[in-house]
Amino acid sequence: MRRASIPLGRLALLLAAAAGPWCEAGAGARAREHLALRTDAQFDAWDVDVSGLHLHGVRAAVRGLALWADEIVVTADGDGLDIRILGASAATGDSPAAATTATAPVAATESPPARDRFRIANAGVPIRIHAVGTVRVPVGDGLEAAIEDPRVEIDRDGWPTLHADIALHGLMPKPLRVDGLVARRGLGVWTATADATAPGGDTLAIALRLGRKTATATATAADGGTLGVTKTTGDPTVRVEAAQFALGHAGPWLAGLVADHGVTATDATLSGVIEVTRGDSLRVHAEDLVLGGIVVSHPRLSARPVRIDGVAIDGDAVWHGGRAELQLVVGHGDARMAIGGHVDRDAIALDLDVAEMPCDGLLEAMPAGTADALVGLRLDGTIAAGIHLEVSLAEIERARARGDEFAPGELSFEFPFLERCRTLADPANVDLAALRGPYRHRFGDDGGGVRERVLAPGAPGFAPLGRVPKLASAFIALEDMRFWYHDGFDREQIERAFWHNVVRGRVRRGASTISQQTARNLWLGVDRSIARKLQEAYLTTRLETEVSKTRILELYVNLVELGPGVYGVDAAAEFYFGKPATELDVLQAVHIASLAPAPVTYAERFADGQVDAAWMDELRGHVRRMHRNRMIRDADAHTALRGELELLDRTRG
Repeated sequence: MRRASIPLGRLALLLAAAAGPWCEAGAGARAREHLALRTDAQFDAWDVDVSGLHLHGVRAAVRGLALWADEIVVTADGDGLDIRILGASAATGDSPAAATTATAPVAATESPPARDRFRIANAGVPIRIHAVGTVRVPVGDGLEAAIEDPRVEIDRDGWPTLHADIALHGLMPKPLRVDGLVARRGLGVWTATADATAPGGDTLAIALRLGRKTATATATAADGGTLGVTKTTGDPTVRVEAAQFALGHAGPWLAGLVADHGVTATDATLSGVIEVTRGDSLRVHAEDLVLGGIVVSHPRLSARPVRIDGVAIDGDAVWHGGRAELQLVVGHGDARMAIGGHVDRDAIALDLDVAEMPCDGLLEAMPAGTADALVGLRLDGTIAAGIHLEVSLAEIERARARGDEFAPGELSFEFPFLERCRTLADPANVDLAALRGPYRHRFGDDGGGVRERVLAPGAPGFAPLGRVPKLASAFIALEDMRFWYHDGFDREQIERAFWHNVVRGRVRRGASTISQQTARNLWLGVDRSIARKLQEAYLTTRLETEVSKTRILELYVNLVELGPGVYGVDAAAEFYFGKPATELDVLQAVHIASLAPAPVTYAERFADGQVDAAWMDELRGHVRRMHRNRMIRDADAHTALRGELELLDRTRG
């Protein structure tokens, strides 16, 4: 006893073998015998009339599926055989009905199989098979194919052709349509064409070729873009090749996959090759892969949507035994960056190396939406850059447990912009020469309005640096202790802030210098995105190169936000103490400088004029540090440590 197994389509085809002798005596017995030899099938009853052979209650088990048909009608004419299947249905093989399917003995004299198991021995008689209505077939993992009015035509040589429209349910929220499917069998190969449409997507012309060794599928869009998939028997690699294929053809469901991350892919295009190899490890290889039309909207990246076009990717990503390894070359414009490293249970190691390139090319490689403040900038020279990072995950956990500032790894950064790049023309909105004298500054406030101030002695609300030395010292002590000595960037503080944020698992500490904050206040506004930081870095180098430290500090204390709609130390002194900035003592100056990290929050905290003990302890700690660093005189320190802070009560109007 053994159970034969054939594909679903062949069950209908083999009925033709049983249909030949329907007009002879013993037709039912012969039909039953042929069905039993070729499938695990049985039927409840049969009859013959002038319309042909009728089989009732047909059941079969085929490759894990239980199949039923209420009735099968076989008729013959001068052009061949017609087989109509009525009331067809299918279910998975573990259903109760499938278990009742009978198993028929296989005759010892069964003829050897044909050279191609899909070729039907029909003795040159064309056969036409039509399953009336919709046949629903489960295909696993919650998927179901609804096959509408499938038809099979078998030519005189025994080769079948399938015609059908299919709706695939369960893969997406709405069915995936495959219309006009025409699948043909030749010697050792299936070929098929169809039009496939994802919910809300475009219709793609699909071409399939399933050979003995190689299977290929190609989707062609109306705009000419193509996406092809190739798989070879015995080879664990699947090759995907695209040519200007718009991912939006797949419909809005694709955008939904990445929308939660602020990525819009409906206009994205893909070209190049991706190879996915499964074995002991999973390897993804990219070759001449080019992505375009991706729009990223995320406040941490940029205040404006960022469009990424023409990003080229080559290299490999490998996952094996809990370890991921990466070796990629990513390019955009003239910029090429090699990315290498690994991530495992214990550590992260990463190297980023930007190849030698023109400085102007570095600027042009910035995606649209990330360099708005640099329009008009022209650079000369060449530059290369690199970052090396190693992080011990175990050390991160130990640092968190201890709550200390221990660096759980190694960070090195090389970006010799000042040494190797020369500015030929500044951005259109940057007038560095004007900053050395009276400067008319226009800026947006929190209410969406535009303000204008003249930054020069004698102008309303302007405090010359020489008249507010206590405030100048307080801001340096609290915001940027190395202000007089660095080139605009405090690399030690940058590294400390980086490791602090890594250990905390979030961005909690910054390392902006007074020079960086001045550049931001002059030209960039309040957004704190990565794109803003990149633009801020360049503008800081120009500010430090062309403007004196004294003037930078003077601009800073007159631009810094210190409350809701309060900009500059003179406005802050009036807002909190009801006096000009030139009249503040050391304790009052330290209070004003302490507001800079969160001016609106602190303004609300002290709206009633009351100062709590914790805040006073913090202010006195700053005073002691300024005294230790000889930033204030002994007498001023003594007065500040013994004094009390009296703020205006702004709740009284």
